[in-house]
Amino acid sequence: ILKNRAETYAEIGNTEYALIDYQGLLSINPMDADALYDRGLLYIRTENFLLAEADFERVLELDPETEKGRMGFAILEKVRKNYGESEIIFNYLIDKNPRNWRYYEERAELYFLMNKNARAMSDLNKVFAEVTEPSAELYVLRGRVKLAQYEKESAAIDFKKAQELGYDSETIAGLLKQSF
Repeated sequence: ILKNRAETYAEIGNTEYALIDYQGLLSINPMDADALYDRGLLYIRTENFLLAEADFERVLELDPETEKGRMGFAILEKVRKNYGESEIIFNYLIDKNPRNWRYYEERAELYFLMNKNARAMSDLNKVFAEVTEPSAELYVLRGRVKLAQYEKESAAIDFKKAQELGYDSETIAGLLKQSF
């Protein structure tokens, strides 16, 4: 019940209550790697990078072969703007599990942040070719990469699709202004 409630709080943006529930869950079972990972992601959201790092380290201590701990570190390093470190980790994860499309999506965002837009588009093309229902966030990312590549009309199509899928209207309005 705590896990479900924590996930719900996280989804609706109530990070404080989600963290309280994860803390309760981990007080019951301190070796719950999924709860540690999820809490680490929430710590990233609140910019508590040292606490996130501690959670991801604990995940790796519990299972040195887990991809979750490494994924957490890849996201953490991306947010910290340690792009080279993040890229190394994502490359490792993709080599280990080349059919995990989330890794490609995260690496595409990293490449976009690094201004490596051709690489970002390559990863996004793989994801769009394999995922049956791309998320609104994925359309926004692809649209942003297309904007960076001066493909404004195509970017606008992606932004409109993201809006249809429920992405924030104000954000989409701002992105659409950039595409005209």
